[in-house]
Amino acid sequence: MRKHVVIRLTVVIGAVSAICLVMLFWVLDYTSSRKIREKAIGDLGVIANDRAELVETYIQGCCDFIDAYSHTTEAREALENPKDAGALQGIRDVTNQMAEHQENLEGLYIAKWDTYVLAHINPDSMDKTFRDGDAAKELEQQIRKADAPFCTGIVQAPVTKKMVIPVYAPVKNQRGEMIGFAGAAFYTDALSERLDSTVRNGKINVDYSLINSLTNTYIFDNDDSLVGTECKDDVILDAVKRASEDLDLGGDYSFSEGARVVSCHYMANRSWVFVIRDNQHEVFNVIGTVRTMLIVACVLALLVMVLVVLISVKTVMRPLSAISREIVRLKEGDYSRGHQIEKYASREDELGRVAQAVDELSYVIGNQYELFREMLKAQTVGTIVMRSDESQEILMINDKALEMMNLAGYKGSVTAMDIRNEFEEDQLAIVDENMKRVQEDETEEVSYEVSITNGVIRRYIFTSARHVLLSNNDDVIILCMTDLTELEERRSDDKDS
Repeated sequence: MRKHVVIRLTVVIGAVSAICLVMLFWVLDYTSSRKIREKAIGDLGVIANDRAELVETYIQGCCDFIDAYSHTTEAREALENPKDAGALQGIRDVTNQMAEHQENLEGLYIAKWDTYVLAHINPDSMDKTFRDGDAAKELEQQIRKADAPFCTGIVQAPVTKKMVIPVYAPVKNQRGEMIGFAGAAFYTDALSERLDSTVRNGKINVDYSLINSLTNTYIFDNDDSLVGTECKDDVILDAVKRASEDLDLGGDYSFSEGARVVSCHYMANRSWVFVIRDNQHEVFNVIGTVRTMLIVACVLALLVMVLVVLISVKTVMRPLSAISREIVRLKEGDYSRGHQIEKYASREDELGRVAQAVDELSYVIGNQYELFREMLKAQTVGTIVMRSDESQEILMINDKALEMMNLAGYKGSVTAMDIRNEFEEDQLAIVDENMKRVQEDETEEVSYEVSITNGVIRRYIFTSARHVLLSNNDDVIILCMTDLTELEERRSDDKDS
């Protein structure tokens, strides 16, 4: 019984705990997954922002270089004395010297306003005009308006067909008047390599682009074949548009779409958008790890909880086990004292009160049983209590009945067959007939007289049989037998006399 109760309680509490843990797992998984996704997308946005700063820093470095070049004395003297061979040779030497210490330099030169080149790292480009009148005028206006080194964008070099960063700076005389300009073009390869190493950082699925938001063309991309072409990816174009036009976003826009996570940073001073793309599996792989850890933690927690509940319930239910055994013992007719239940009867909880009640009940029933047994022994009437079903199990028989049935001193439990064997065939028929009447009629008390012999003496017995339904639903027949042998003998003597 206790085991069943313990198992049931453990199963119920375990099921409730499992439901609670599933709900807790769902809440934690949803919350942590959302937070991780937000952080991962945010981190990708930070990377885009940082790499855009790297692009800006690289371009600023190019501008600083051309600024230093434009401030050389040789540049000023060459523009002030374009016919002086010494001045021209001086700026040409300086141009070559500075170019030797600058990597990824596609071109470096000094030119007059009409774009006539006085010095160039490529000798074939010297003493030539590279723009016509209107184009030269437009460039002059840009340089004068900027009045500082500036970058016009990233374009494709007409000769090498590679993407370059053109930068310009005005050259001024000692009075601060602009007398010409310095120009340079830097390959974007170094910038691409630097971006490739910092953006990927060991990840093979990260892609990046720098897109001109005005023309939607790739300024550069980790896929070289896209450089200089128009972007055809509608999702990227929409992101570029949002990053460059939606002021509420502050120039940053990140989202996840399909299998990709995309983050954009708008470089407002240049109208460029740096775009970085990664695989969702790469970005959100930690979610799967966290989810697995949560599942393992919940399963372990459930196992620990079930184990603790099982041990706790078994400990708490131990008195109930003793009480259950005591009740079974009482049912089996064992009313002896000194069992385990007595140590639980002193407890102050509900189980203690139940144990005390069962212990007192055992004491009362034991006393009543002793009294009943002594009364049964003292009776001069034989008494048999037996089941009314086909088993006819003998539940109780006193010494007087054993004596009448010639079973006094019988070793072992007396059965109905033992009693039947003592009757002669004609007398057994009387017994069976009356027992049948008792079984069929639960209200009638049946009386009959039979005789039994022990081989020497014949004993005459008057029997009263009654069908009784006990409070525990046991269906029994109670037989009360009176020995009429002496009375029959006196009657016989009277007849003889």
